[in-house]
Amino acid sequence: MREPAANPRPFKGYVMDLDGVIYRGKRLLPGAREFIALLRARSRKIIFLSNASFGSRAAIAAKLRALGVACSDGEVINSGYVAAQYVKRRFGKCPVFLVGEKGLKDELRAAGVQVRKKGACAVVAGFDSKITYEKIADALDLLLAGVPFIASNSDATYPVENRLLPGAGMIVGALEGCSGRKALVLGKPNPLMVRACLSSMKLKPHEVAVVGDRLETDILMANEVGAYSILVLTGVSSRKHAQAARGMMKPKLVVKDLRALGP
Repeated sequence: MREPAANPRPFKGYVMDLDGVIYRGKRLLPGAREFIALLRARSRKIIFLSNASFGSRAAIAAKLRALGVACSDGEVINSGYVAAQYVKRRFGKCPVFLVGEKGLKDELRAAGVQVRKKGACAVVAGFDSKITYEKIADALDLLLAGVPFIASNSDATYPVENRLLPGAGMIVGALEGCSGRKALVLGKPNPLMVRACLSSMKLKPHEVAVVGDRLETDILMANEVGAYSILVLTGVSSRKHAQAARGMMKPKLVVKDLRALGP
């Protein structure tokens, strides 16, 4: 397999973003299936990393398999999982109030965290396509009472087939706006996300390439931990954005799509 020419080191592991890299909505992106098959043929370790929290890891893995991309449940890490593990470590058996969807609830429950308003030790927020005024009001009660405010991610948008849709940032922003509180965001670019990947693969940052479509999340996160950052142009950030990027948001390599990383 040809490693990216811009970096002569062979990578032992790849952290692959999903929305805008592997797929957009229900559509598999060019070269995705072939690139993942090639990595497996070369015995590279792979983690599929998503900032989305509306699907559980099992649901994400099932979607990948339905699209023809080989994937086990254990090869998926998302912001819902990272948030659930953080909540478990910090609050133990104390319940939390959730503003989010089934995937985030499933990850919290899998971690042994109860979800309810009564006695809640924290508000946990993520993407919620069924958000209601009442749910915002209940979360506000708790936030004004001073409980910690945790967000799975704060992405402004996420890419689907032919457009961008509002992301979890819409929910987090609403809660921040009415409460005057700032959320602790655990999703990308928080290094907790990539550290969970490194721990799972048992690799060091310099042994890993992070492939993503957003400068302000994927690329920033990769560069800050010392991994090799690759931007693909099938998602949110454009070549123009990449050329204008500076500092930790500057990708090491920019490619049109995953076909450019093939043999």
